[in-house]
Amino acid sequence: MFRGSLRESPAHTPDMEQQRSSPRSVVVVTADADLLEDVLSVTAAVGLEPEVHPDVSGLRRRWSTVSAVLVGADQAERVAGLRLPRRGDVVVVGRESEHDALHRWSLELGASVAAFPTGANWLSGALAAPGSRGRGPGTILGVLGGSGGVGASTVVAALGVVAARDHRSVLLVEADPYGGGLDLLLGAERLPGWRWPRLAGARGHLGDLRGQLPHVEGCDLLAMARGAGVGGRDPGPEPLEAVLGSAAQSHDLVLVDLPRASTPASGAALGMADLLVLVVRANVGGAAAARELVADLEVGCPVGLLVRTDRVRSLTPDAVAEGLDLPLWGVCPDDRMVPLAAERGDPPGRSTRSPLAGACRALLDHLPARGRAA
Repeated sequence: MFRGSLRESPAHTPDMEQQRSSPRSVVVVTADADLLEDVLSVTAAVGLEPEVHPDVSGLRRRWSTVSAVLVGADQAERVAGLRLPRRGDVVVVGRESEHDALHRWSLELGASVAAFPTGANWLSGALAAPGSRGRGPGTILGVLGGSGGVGASTVVAALGVVAARDHRSVLLVEADPYGGGLDLLLGAERLPGWRWPRLAGARGHLGDLRGQLPHVEGCDLLAMARGAGVGGRDPGPEPLEAVLGSAAQSHDLVLVDLPRASTPASGAALGMADLLVLVVRANVGGAAAARELVADLEVGCPVGLLVRTDRVRSLTPDAVAEGLDLPLWGVCPDDRMVPLAAERGDPPGRSTRSPLAGACRALLDHLPARGRAA
């Protein structure tokens, strides 16, 4: 079902050996003298001497033969107008004040984004280590329901609200195309900002998404869109990887609401997660369903349980953890106010006295350190 294993490396060939031993060739396309100065300082720092083109006149000839292409914001529209074939290692470069334009041309060109001055470090790493995702220090935490209806999306929303109240920068990412809607849980369905369709063509580094997404209860939110032709559309693995990798640069905590069904996007998210929380109900049916899921779960990060109890539970949280052979990271007692609050559009976890908020606070305080399993 779920496969979080790394992609296999391509077979070794003499051509690949020649590419690794040859110096990288980089083209910079910009007529902006100040921007060019910043870009050249980065390329010099990693030992590269790029070709500089003030316009697009010679770009078509070099497009497929160079290692990387850096497109200035001043030339991005002209480059897009050439309708060149998609390729990797294209970066749109510009100023942070040009945020909207950089993202627009990034999606048009299937390119990464480097906005100066903060994007200089990412660009330096990308040029020095081609093909790297440039992961930042933020933690990517996946949340997965062990059975249907266990409330994993509610846990994601509550974790975000509690973490934001603790002054962490948080992004909530909905990766379940058939979920109930994180924006509905948070009362944010009418807030302006980008939804997944706006990022359908995202690739590489996207820069800082803050300010472009709906913001609610201190959290940024990337949710599915609803309506004819867009509801239930899977975001796809490459856009999801781009969002998660970029968000780890700008946010302390990235919470991903994962679907139980296996999709290419969910596999990509599991492959990038630093930690995975499995939400399981404390009864025989919930534990049995979770056992089937765990049997097919292959990820490269620590996995732990958040056990949801109710008044008629038939198993203790410790028994659930022992039966699944997974560590118990938290226990969430029944909170009868959560469904009522959801009907009113009140976000879960908003009340600091609620059992759900207390469970999320304890879980965040006791999560293991970020790191991948051997």
